[in-house]
Amino acid sequence: EKAKAEVSETKYRLLFENSPVGVVATDDKGQILLINKTLTELTGYSTLDFNSVDQWWSIAYPDIEYRNQLMEAWNKAVVESMMTKKAMPPQEVMVYCKDGRYRYFEITFVFAGQYNIITFVHVTDYKKAQEKLLEQEDRFNQLATHSRTITWEVNKDGLYTYVSDVIFDVLGYKVEEVVGKHHFYDLHPKEGREEFKKAAFAVFEDKKDFNDLVNQIVSKSGKLIWVSTNGISVFNSDGSLRGYRRSDTDITTRKLSEEALAVSEKDY
Repeated sequence: EKAKAEVSETKYRLLFENSPVGVVATDDKGQILLINKTLTELTGYSTLDFNSVDQWWSIAYPDIEYRNQLMEAWNKAVVESMMTKKAMPPQEVMVYCKDGRYRYFEITFVFAGQYNIITFVHVTDYKKAQEKLLEQEDRFNQLATHSRTITWEVNKDGLYTYVSDVIFDVLGYKVEEVVGKHHFYDLHPKEGREEFKKAAFAVFEDKKDFNDLVNQIVSKSGKLIWVSTNGISVFNSDGSLRGYRRSDTDITTRKLSEEALAVSEKDY
């Protein structure tokens, strides 16, 4: 029996040590028995840094408010896991690593015989990509707001399916007042609207992109806004036209300046 126990212990340790995910094994009193090499490589921590789960909490989660929130949710989930003998659903946490950086992990807990097993799945790469995407989106939104550029999407019938929030700053419309309720030509001046509509649908028919199409849009207040429109065609998987993605940049100030200059030169 003793030999069997030793063999079982060796198998457990080899399994933990060679696991592709981070593993912490503790006893029922919260003493850390093992931190595998994967977790050590990811966090820099080993059993030399911690004796207990309490030490892990204080060092790996130094922000007190975050630690308290995490511990409350964690302890509740662990108790439920131990009562049901089922693995705890994964929780996403941010770990302060030994190199001074934060890394994201999905962690879970399971009661396994004489051990309590905590696993760590590294999700930093995903988080970095997500954060970079949000950063790029924020940068784009700032530039769009500053340049007064509205981005749109319309289906093949010209009905708005998407409008950026900048529309409120430029035209005074809320997004929900436009999407699904108006066609692109509805916002153009009544005088010349039909001609504009026919010309636009001719472009749709040819499935062509267009650049710097200078035209007017009527704001919610009735003010005429000059815009420069750029659009690209969007296709379905079968090659049929799904609609257009376009942008309208407010060039009213530039247009009025050009007109004033033209009048001035004519008078001169």
